[in-house]
Amino acid sequence: MLNYFGVESAAALGVSFGGYLVMRAAAHCSRISHVIAFDMMYRLLDGLTLPLPRPLRPIADAVVGNPRPAWLIDAALRIAPRFSADLAWKLQQARHLTGLSKPSEVLRAFGDYTMEPLEGLIHQPCLVLAGDADQYVPFERLEDVRRALANATSLDVRAFRHAQDPDMAQHCQIGNLNRAFTIMGDWLSGHQPRSGA
Repeated sequence: MLNYFGVESAAALGVSFGGYLVMRAAAHCSRISHVIAFDMMYRLLDGLTLPLPRPLRPIADAVVGNPRPAWLIDAALRIAPRFSADLAWKLQQARHLTGLSKPSEVLRAFGDYTMEPLEGLIHQPCLVLAGDADQYVPFERLEDVRRALANATSLDVRAFRHAQDPDMAQHCQIGNLNRAFTIMGDWLSGHQPRSGA
C-alpha cells in the first residue's frame, strides 16, 4: 500500500487483531514511523482461551497450540459452541478470517499469529493500549508485549484498570472511544508525556 501511494513515512494504527498485524508490519517496514496497538494483541489464540478459568488455560493452550489428533479437536469444537455463544462467534470469525472450515486447521493457522518471532525487530516509537477487562486479550500478556518491544525507540503503555476506569479497560477501549482517539492523537502530535504504566 505504501508503495502504491508513494508514501515514504507513515504512522500505523492496528485495531484489535490489527494490534498484532501493525507490529508485524513495523518489524518489516522501516517506512512505518510510529506504531499504535489499539489495543494490544500478542497472540491471536489467546482469544479462544481467555474465557476459560485460569487453571484450565495452560491445558487449553497446549491443545490449541498442537491441535492433534485433528479428528478429536474437530469433534469437540463442533459441540462446544452449543454451550458458548462467545466461542461460537469466535470460531465463526476464525473460519471467515482464514477461509478454513475445520477447527483443527483454523487453530493451526491461528498459531502463526504471535509476536514472539518479532521480538527485538520493532524499532519505531510505540503506543500500546491495554485493559484488564479485555474480553479477548489477557491483560497478563502486557509483559510479553513489553518484552517484544524492548528495542522500540520509545514505548508508551496505557494500561487501564476496570476498578478505576471501567470504560477504558475493555477491548479496544470500546467504552470511551473519544478518549481513546484523543490519547492516540495527542501521542502522535507529541503532547503527552511518556507513560511507564
